[in-house]
Amino acid sequence: MQSYFSDEFGSFYRRLPSSVQKQADRAFEHFEHDSRYPSLKFKCVNQQQSRYSIRINRRCRALSHITGDEVTWYWIGIDHDEYERRIND
Repeated sequence: MQSYFSDEFGSFYRRLPSSVQKQADRAFEHFEHDSRYPSLKFKCVNQQQSRYSIRINRRCRALSHITGDEVTWYWIGIDHDEYERRIND
């Protein structure tokens, strides 16, 4: 799968603490090599809208849309309520 990052994703990423940004960078490197890398817990969170999630750390998650073999990351954050809302939007 080929990953892309939306402009909106970049604004969320820049709001994260630098330590979490480094963890996110590492997670996306793992994803590029193996989307099934165990710590990522890559999974479908909304089948109707093809939304998928990966775990960055205990609190941080990233969300994407999948079309064919392209993954577009559109959100990353540590607010679980916002994560739940974005899954179902």
